[in-house]
Amino acid sequence: MLLCNAIHEWLRQDVGNDGYAWASDTIPGHYASAIYLPNVEVAHRLVEQFDLELPYIEDMKLV
Repeated sequence: MLLCNAIHEWLRQDVGNDGYAWASDTIPGHYASAIYLPNVEVAHRLVEQFDLELPYIEDMKLV
């Protein structure tokens, strides 16, 4: 949960409270999240900041 808190704080500072949306779901044994961002540049900064992995990036569009 600490990583989630850090990501939320980073997003608030980088794109503002209204600049992203975070959807999450939990089922026993699993946790899933989707973070909706205004553009791919913000996505790249987020990935670099927290050493995350994106499923796939092609031609500057997330797919």
